[in-house]
Amino acid sequence: MIRKMTLATLALTLGTQAFAQGTTATAPAASGTSTATTPAATAPKLIDKFTASYAGVFQGPSVLQPGSLNSPDGDTMSGGGPIVLKNYASIGYRLSPNVTIAPVAYWTFASKGAGANKDGVLTTLKDPYLKVSLANLYKGSILNYSADVRYAAPVSDASVAAKSLGYLRTTQNIGVDIPNSRLSLGVTGMAILTAYANSSAKFTNLALYAGPNMNFQATPNLAVTVLYELPATLTAGSGIKSDGTDLEPGLSWDITPRVNFSPFLDLKTSTGIKMETTSLNAMVSVRLL
Repeated sequence: MIRKMTLATLALTLGTQAFAQGTTATAPAASGTSTATTPAATAPKLIDKFTASYAGVFQGPSVLQPGSLNSPDGDTMSGGGPIVLKNYASIGYRLSPNVTIAPVAYWTFASKGAGANKDGVLTTLKDPYLKVSLANLYKGSILNYSADVRYAAPVSDASVAAKSLGYLRTTQNIGVDIPNSRLSLGVTGMAILTAYANSSAKFTNLALYAGPNMNFQATPNLAVTVLYELPATLTAGSGIKSDGTDLEPGLSWDITPRVNFSPFLDLKTSTGIKMETTSLNAMVSVRLL
């Protein structure tokens, strides 16, 4: 499932903070009068225009089998395939304080499976993508709106075999801060259009996603989070089909201003919430620049 990362977000969010600013002032004159210069903006350093970050998403085993190398599906404790660590690394450039462009490398480590090496871990390179992040499209006292657009190059073995032309994805994030409280509400929406060269209908796969969420800021660096996922797929000739729903309660811990760790549970609501099919999951994000 796609997972919100408290807007260090879903697979990898690139920071779009404003360029560094500074001020200078003179000391009071000896006569007792004082003079001061008008605060002047310090020119941003070149390094301030770059971003560098890593995000990891761990999709783990059932809560009843924490040592298992398999993840649960909606029916069994081990039917969801191997446990997986998804990795995203990027170096971006801020075109402006609110617009960042970044290439993102994406690869996974999975437990045992076909092609696994001697350590029982399979490393798979996924399609890299180019991401344009648009922060603060609207920023009010209560309502905030941001978005991103990305294109993935079809260079992975799976995409080449499927004759994919890549995918185009847009993500929209809306957040509402409840006045005079520690509570915020939000929703993340996504649309992912995948094209295939060998299809009679060129654009045959449209993935849709909605993720309403809630965040309670318990302390300055620890929040309680709840996400409800509603993914679906629209395929030419087959119509729209739900891909199941999930409820994901968790925590978001800012270990430092640059490092966040977010453990969460994945409760599969579409097949009925059961402990054996509830999985242990976690995300970590590291902002290097």
